[in-house]
Amino acid sequence: MKKVLIISFLFNQEQATGSMRSRGLAKYLRDFGWEPVILTTNNMDSTLRTDLEIIDVPYEDLTIKWKEKLGRDSSETLENQMGVAESNGRNAILNVTTRIWEEIFAYPDLQKKWLQPAVEAGDNVLKDGEYSAILSSSFPPTAHLVANELKRRHGVLWIADLRDLWTQNHYYGYSPARRIIETRLELKTLSIADAIVTVSEPLAKSLETLHGEGRVTAILNGFDPDDFITKPCFSNKFTITYTGSLYRGKRDPTPLFRALRDLIAKGDMDINDIAIDFYTPQDNALLKGIIKHGLNDVVKIRGLVPHRDVVTRQREAQLLLLLTWMNPEEEGVCPAKVFEYFAAKRPIISIGPPESVLKGLLNSTHAGVHLSNYEELVRELRRAYAEFKTDGLVTYRGVASEIAKYSQKEMTRKFAELFTKIQNG
Repeated sequence: MKKVLIISFLFNQEQATGSMRSRGLAKYLRDFGWEPVILTTNNMDSTLRTDLEIIDVPYEDLTIKWKEKLGRDSSETLENQMGVAESNGRNAILNVTTRIWEEIFAYPDLQKKWLQPAVEAGDNVLKDGEYSAILSSSFPPTAHLVANELKRRHGVLWIADLRDLWTQNHYYGYSPARRIIETRLELKTLSIADAIVTVSEPLAKSLETLHGEGRVTAILNGFDPDDFITKPCFSNKFTITYTGSLYRGKRDPTPLFRALRDLIAKGDMDINDIAIDFYTPQDNALLKGIIKHGLNDVVKIRGLVPHRDVVTRQREAQLLLLLTWMNPEEEGVCPAKVFEYFAAKRPIISIGPPESVLKGLLNSTHAGVHLSNYEELVRELRRAYAEFKTDGLVTYRGVASEIAKYSQKEMTRKFAELFTKIQNG
């Protein structure tokens, strides 16, 4: 069996959506003749399979170090700590200071201190010469810097997997000057990769404009059906559930809040029937939106919970909420969350830009609807609520044969085929 070194900073972090793709690869690569070895950080998750070889590499966390210098709680986000009192002048100064610090010192990312120890660990592993391939997974980009150096030293086949775009990412939060400099780093780093992979065709086309045609392959994310083997237990509420990050307000639930407020005000929905649960970190902007729309008794921010508990909550929902940024550049974004939602077998209500890969995905699988305006959203909520009141359940209409195409095993098959294609020239 051929061996592949998977470089994934987030692999051990169960709550990180970014870990799901590399975990799926690690689980199913053996089915296709590849033995995975994982190079990651030392944040061990007890839910991982014990038959995997995992190399845990410690590093100095710049975020924790910076929070301590600012006199902040290292376990809480700076955004929330500073957002508690936005009018506070000291918080405003700290916010600006943090942005400047990240601009200068967190280059190319906050995990850059992982680079050297990870290279040393990877070098020791590859010296035995038994490895046939390297696969690096970002975020963070530092994973690709590690792979680049190991490729230079050992000449092993290398696939760079970008779950999100690097400098072309429309969430990129740094200055134009830094973007120019970092684009040069991206080009230099990925220039010796044997292949570049991303999660959708639109994102692949974007990468090809920077890295050249024929170098980029789109392989969608997938779900693991083993995560969803328990039978759901539905509550007597019309429950809409969201799991994951809101990306500093860019994934905005305001359209949902507005529609719910108006439906309740018109008497089309009974406020006592409704429960909206956000399994996301405490977020000041989200809290303000809840209060603004008078939904304090309806919407609850549940915080982050273990992945196994998230799966349970997804299975129990009447509707699963999927949010993307109302930005034309978001059309190629296909969040890993949608595949988890597929496996949960509950209807999906997606809110985002009119043209989106999600729209095609939901239409082909019949797993839900993708909506882009207020009228559509009100109509769909009214329909789903009426069905709930009549039948006690919103019916799931997903087509199993279509959804099966998006399992992690099928995703892994495509990676294995790409490895073989490159090896065979």
